[in-house]
Amino acid sequence: MTCRHAVICLMLALFVATGAQASSASDDLAGYRLQMQTRVQGVADNLSGLAYDARHDRLLAVVNHPSTLLVLDTDGRVLRRIALDGFEDTEGVALLADGRVAVTEEGRNQIAIFALPPAGTGRALHRDARIVRLDLFAHGNDGYEGLAYDARHDCFWMVKERRPRGLFQLCGLLRDGAVRAITDHSAWLKAAHPGKDLSGIEFDAASGHLLLLSDESRRVTEIARGGERIARRALDDAHPPQPEGIAVDGHGHLYIVSEPNLFYRYGRD
Repeated sequence: MTCRHAVICLMLALFVATGAQASSASDDLAGYRLQMQTRVQGVADNLSGLAYDARHDRLLAVVNHPSTLLVLDTDGRVLRRIALDGFEDTEGVALLADGRVAVTEEGRNQIAIFALPPAGTGRALHRDARIVRLDLFAHGNDGYEGLAYDARHDCFWMVKERRPRGLFQLCGLLRDGAVRAITDHSAWLKAAHPGKDLSGIEFDAASGHLLLLSDESRRVTEIARGGERIARRALDDAHPPQPEGIAVDGHGHLYIVSEPNLFYRYGRD
């Protein structure tokens, strides 16, 4: 059968393509299978946020105490260890478009942005970092727990762990240098039901969706803008004791780190 009207054909094609894209996003999360798990050597406790470095095909992880930045390979081996001198309660980490690193300091309610020190340098200094204050609530251990970055739109995404859970967006910070207003998207969580708490977040550039990690509920939830839940996956196969960080690499792998020092890699079927 042929389409006699080009407009009708185009609308039909868009409908089919949109449906296929929506279903594939859900299938992708459900299709992840645990490939490996290991301990991150030299870390005793407090392994926290995680981010993927596409330029070098490696991962960045933070330890919240003592504050440390780790460079890992995709098998969880430590390639480099950088002490974060003067940093405090580092919970989330993101790699920015210009190669700089951003970490959340939960107790201080702020983001610290700094250049990765040259190879052979084992220390980054807080006094050299750019500090972005995020005072939406009282200081303490219920601040910004997870951090992700959307390079295309120059947007940070942040989650607040609990009491109450929160989802926030901050855009334009790197493009023009100004501190913009923080947009509160916490209402999206009511429809998505991502879990009892929020311990980590990842922005998936391929789909434009967010991946929300819950420590207490041991699951990953994928949501679209507006809070529509696309997919949800329990972490029952790995049983991470306290999942804190999440990252995807664009090559079909999902990574999770858990306290005290555990690393998990998932791959699609």
